[in-house]
Amino acid sequence: MQRFKVSKFKNSATKPPNKEEWLTVGAVCERTGVINAGGEFIAHSVDSRAGVVFLQPLSSEEGKHVRPNPLPVHSDVVTDIQFSPFNDWLMASSSQDGSVKIWHLPEDGFMGIVVQPEIHLPVEQAAVDNISFHPAAQHVLATSSQQHIKIWDIEKEKALCDLDRHDDSVQSVTWSYDGVTIASSCKDTKLRVWDPRSHSLVLECAGHVNPKASKVQWCGDTRLLSTGFDRMHQSQLYLWDTRNFGHSVASLSLGQTGILYPMFDCDTNMLFLAGKGDYSVSFFELQDKEPIITQPSAFSSECQVVAICAVPKRGLNVMNGEVNRLLLLSQKAILPLSYIVPRKSYRDFHVDLFPETAWDEPALTADQWLAHENQTVRKQSLNPATRQKRTYKPSPFQTADKGVPFVSDELQHHDGEHCQGHSGIEVTQAQGVETNVKDMSQAIASGVGGAVVGSSEQRDAATVKEFSSSSESPVKELKATSQSNILQTDQISNSEKPRKAPAWTGVRLSKFKNLQGNTMHRSEHIENIRGVDHTVGGESGGFSANKERVAVALAGPGGIIGVYEVSEHHQEPIN
Repeated sequence: MQRFKVSKFKNSATKPPNKEEWLTVGAVCERTGVINAGGEFIAHSVDSRAGVVFLQPLSSEEGKHVRPNPLPVHSDVVTDIQFSPFNDWLMASSSQDGSVKIWHLPEDGFMGIVVQPEIHLPVEQAAVDNISFHPAAQHVLATSSQQHIKIWDIEKEKALCDLDRHDDSVQSVTWSYDGVTIASSCKDTKLRVWDPRSHSLVLECAGHVNPKASKVQWCGDTRLLSTGFDRMHQSQLYLWDTRNFGHSVASLSLGQTGILYPMFDCDTNMLFLAGKGDYSVSFFELQDKEPIITQPSAFSSECQVVAICAVPKRGLNVMNGEVNRLLLLSQKAILPLSYIVPRKSYRDFHVDLFPETAWDEPALTADQWLAHENQTVRKQSLNPATRQKRTYKPSPFQTADKGVPFVSDELQHHDGEHCQGHSGIEVTQAQGVETNVKDMSQAIASGVGGAVVGSSEQRDAATVKEFSSSSESPVKELKATSQSNILQTDQISNSEKPRKAPAWTGVRLSKFKNLQGNTMHRSEHIENIRGVDHTVGGESGGFSANKERVAVALAGPGGIIGVYEVSEHHQEPIN
């Protein structure tokens, strides 16, 4: 009998990225940020550009740096980003403004026009902190906000269940690999395992004693891993067995670190831990027998970790022996960190390093899963010679007339009157004004270009009405007639199924939102202003300007004003 179990992955070599391989961030990260990756794109968001997600391709030509493409998604800080496991072009995002949106990205990820969300779930009263796609059922999404975990059918925009038996704010959620149960960690220091379809709490135990942010992650069918802190603010790692959930089966104390991000690869049993604000990433292996947790290596970076994520297996370079890749979001760059198993040659595909892994075809629909059907996702080999080639997937929510604006029956317009749509925009229909559908679509999407934006009271009322309305009103489709090219209303036939108007997105997009100011050259400055009066009262700014002159209040008796010509620099005042 062998005394020690030999692992193929314990000698995985960390490949530190050169600075030429660092990826550009969309904006400087001040304190917090989130990052995630799908099979095609990397998405990240930072606190300095609240509400904006930056997209860039996962793989690009060697030596070619692609500038991240900004996508305004929310009106407040983005709290989480997730890609669908079944469509690499489908992305979900959540925010502190309480909204959750589903986006379908263009094939290349770069938006030449304003992109609207495919799905906009009902807004929560507080921030939505976590979102997680179901690993086997299509269109099933879990969200957490305060003490609630909700399971959604995003296609129907309907909440399937609400797990509300937490005593405090939910800190993390994770689906089991078969999608039967969902685990959560909470600020009340307890770990819970739920059966969402029966609305029941299956297991519960005391977790980490410190209520500081804890995370939970499944590590197999029956093992659950949690990270947190003790009373002395020392980082802890616990491994639990759901068959005996009363106490942990293994534990580690990791000293003083930031909030830990755990990432586990079920195909290789590789576990990665990184602390927020730390400079290192630790690599562990989980085994069935003692020692259960071993640490083969650790990587030290020259940049502080703000957030971290793992790249899906279908995005790895398997012909170079890359068994895992992490993306480290730092303040000024994204660092790709590869783990490669050393081999003499990489000319052939190494089957022993890459077992079959879950692919991008769902095993169940949302209705089947809700009917208590259980199936696992089909697995496929990562061998490039035999695996199915991935192609662009269109939006699963797309309709034939997508992109054409809709107006609710309740908000119909009459001749010579204003019509107000779901986006809070008033459109005036006047005789003799030619408008085509494309221009009107862009007007509704951006709030400019022929559309008159209503008052703040009207927009607020429309927003509240949209978010509070639970019924679906029939809609009318706007079409442009071929003869006069004037926007008219086309009635829906009795045989045609009514469609729902696009939901108000909660974001007022503006092309001036991301304006940045630049100081002009020093030769353009007026620098010889002397004797400026610093005692001007608060009711006056003591300064005024137009395109030709600048007036400044000067100190002295009699109320002196200095007037300067803008076009002539380094001059004495006119008077």
